[in-house]
Amino acid sequence: MKTINDSSIICTDLSIQKDAEEYIIGSIINNVFIRVPEEAVTLISYLDGNKKINEVNEILKQKHGLDIDVKDFVQELLELELIYSIDGERLHNVSSQIPPKKWLLNFSKVIFNRLTNTIYLCLFLISVLMFLVRPDLIPTYKDIFVYDTVGVSLIIITVTTWSLTLFHELGHYLATTTLGIPVKFNLSLRFYWLVVEADVSGLWSVPQKARYTPYLAGMAFDGLLLFLSLITQILFPTFFPGFFALASLLLILTFGFHCLIFLRTDIYYVIMNFLNIPSLHDHAIEYIKSFLKKSSTYSFKTLSRKEQKYVKGYTTIYLIGSIIAVSLLVFYTIPGSLFLIKNTIVQLSSFKSSTFYFIDGAITLLIIFVNSTLWIFGAVSKYKHLIMKPYTNT
Repeated sequence: MKTINDSSIICTDLSIQKDAEEYIIGSIINNVFIRVPEEAVTLISYLDGNKKINEVNEILKQKHGLDIDVKDFVQELLELELIYSIDGERLHNVSSQIPPKKWLLNFSKVIFNRLTNTIYLCLFLISVLMFLVRPDLIPTYKDIFVYDTVGVSLIIITVTTWSLTLFHELGHYLATTTLGIPVKFNLSLRFYWLVVEADVSGLWSVPQKARYTPYLAGMAFDGLLLFLSLITQILFPTFFPGFFALASLLLILTFGFHCLIFLRTDIYYVIMNFLNIPSLHDHAIEYIKSFLKKSSTYSFKTLSRKEQKYVKGYTTIYLIGSIIAVSLLVFYTIPGSLFLIKNTIVQLSSFKSSTFYFIDGAITLLIIFVNSTLWIFGAVSKYKHLIMKPYTNT
């Protein structure tokens, strides 16, 4: 790590956003953001690549009456990789932001703007109205299997589920691109559910109101697909019978999943942003740990009364949700998976008597293998993320 001294000339080039009575500063390149007081923002304003550290110290004392150890603060920023250059030398691990291509930026702004956002909301409300007017459109558990054979049905379910997931994440990607912020995707786990995560930590670099559309963009695309699925069933009832009912069911389950805010779903981030508590989930985890470990360093009293109230409420939701999730795993997911594996083994053993059931069993086994492999990748990504430096320190 490059060393600094009182004569070092520092340039930060950080985003700065007002956050209640504090500020969020950070870099969308490294996806590192921290919350600091106003005095720190004043200090950073002088780290413009033209002044030495000792000069900044004097300016803060003479002009602002602030007695801050600038060198120590700069050292902390350096450890967080939030320094752009030292003595005019750009650090090797920091590069200027690569803006999205013009055509992509223009396309994203066509897909997500005030008008289209209103349209997405209206289409979702129309879909709800269609369910009320046409209750027969409401999918049931029977619609999960398009065909009688398990293997073919699993292929359709798997391909459809991942297609819907990719389209959902495309919504996040396009909406975030309109703000010129890069997006990274990775497989992970929420409890034991495999998910695709869109890392949009760079949204901390934009005003609070601008974050809502990227957070809700995936669900906006889900609402669009649900509307199209229902319209297709009404206008073309014989077109791929069963498939669009399956799509509707999967989309409704997706909406239900995002209501499980204890899993840090899209709605969780909307609520977190509205309440202006960036680490709501982390606070709840630490709050629970503080009861389990008497030696815990977490101090709940350092939070404001408003934050304490919301953290307690979310903690209750988290505990209830966790109990339900574990119950589903023990009483439904594990027994169901074992039954499927057992049925697959029976089908594979019927090679001599029925080639059809053998092939169906082989397809089922392949789907189980693919999903298990993806789950393992998600688990590795999850636990790797826990031991590495977090994306955001807010």
